[in-house]
Parts: sequence; structure tokens; C-alpha cells
Amino acid sequence: MRYESDINNLKQQVDILQRELGQGAEHKKFLHLRFEEEQAAHTISQQNFAAELQVEREKNKTLEEELESISASRKAVELELKKRYDKLQRDYSQNQRRFIDELKAEREKNKFIQGELEAIKLSHNQISKNYESDVVNLKQQAEHQW
Repeated sequence: MRYESDINNLKQQVDILQRELGQGAEHKKFLHLRFEEEQAAHTISQQNFAAELQVEREKNKTLEEELESISASRKAVELELKKRYDKLQRDYSQNQRRFIDELKAEREKNKFIQGELEAIKLSHNQISKNYESDVVNLKQQAEHQW
């Protein structure tokens, strides 16, 4: 009987080991499936990331091209503005010199005219004095003759 009891014990131990082995195999299968799911999710995540990265690279390229275009446009506008500014500055300097020359000429004319006016006033005063003197002399002569 001892032999039978040992056999029963061994059968029970074998059953336990087979169940544990079966559970281990199921667990291994579960882990393997889980690994494959995680690997697939990782691959999809990498593909999505790569696609997003490509989209961002294309956006960056577009933005860089736009920036280059705007920069070139800005440089052209700056150059045009500098040309206009330089022309305005030259025109201003020329006009200022012309106005200064015209002002000098007008001052010279005014000085000459003022001199002429003073001479005319002196002449007028002299003529007026001579006229008054002639009138007085004529009155005196007329009084002596009457």
C-alpha cells in the first residue's frame, strides 16, 4: 500500500506540475501575445511619429521658403527706400542752395532798391525845398511888382 500511496502522491505531484506547466505555458503565450501587441503598437507609434515628423519638416521647409521670400522682399524695399531717401536728400540740398542763392539775390535787389529809394527821397526833398524856395521867391517878386 505504501507503494500505491507513493504512486498516488507522485500522480498528484505530476498533476500539479502539469497544471503549473500548463499555466506557465498559458502565461508564456499571454506574455508573447502581449509582447506582439506592444511591438505592433510601438511600430504604429513609430510610423505615426515619422509621419508627423515629415509633416513638420514640410511645414518648416515652407516656412523657411516664406521667410527667405519675405527677407528678399524686405531687402528690396529697404534698397528702394534708401534710393528714395538719398534722392530726397539730394533734392533738399539742391533746393536749399537754390533758395539761399535766391534769398541772397533778393536781398541784394532790396539793398539796391533801398539805395535807389533813399536817393529818390533825397532828390524829392531837394526838389521840394527848391520848389518852396522858388515859390517864396516868386511871391516876393510878385509883391514887389504890385
